[in-house]
Amino acid sequence: MAVLALVGGGIGGGVSGMAVATSDGGSSAVAASGGDAVADASGVRAEAAARRKVVRVRDNFFSPARTRVRRGTRMVWRWPRSNVNRHNVVLTRAPRGVRRFSSKSAVRGYRFARRLRRPGRYAVICTFHSNMKMAIRVRRR
Repeated sequence: MAVLALVGGGIGGGVSGMAVATSDGGSSAVAASGGDAVADASGVRAEAAARRKVVRVRDNFFSPARTRVRRGTRMVWRWPRSNVNRHNVVLTRAPRGVRRFSSKSAVRGYRFARRLRRPGRYAVICTFHSNMKMAIRVRRR
């Protein structure tokens, strides 16, 4: 039986990268950005770390525009390389106690992520395009 030791950490509770060492002398490196991939020595992802929802920031719409996720899900907004317009992601409504966030503005090839830990309703917009809105509902389980 192998015992795992995880080494690593990041800003805001996310994991920027880590090394996994086993008691049987083996080790492996796991490249993780914000904690979206954690593996044991056999390559099995931890269930909680695997919760991730990717949203495409397309020209003038979010895809999907509405979504439901479990508490602790890491939301990842990605700007496809085919975009031609500048966009951003700005949190405009959230449950009480949630700190507001916003991404940099970008045209293509950019990625922005936040983990949603508090259950409730979230609203996200692009400040460059008034019709670009997204609704997120975070469930307790």
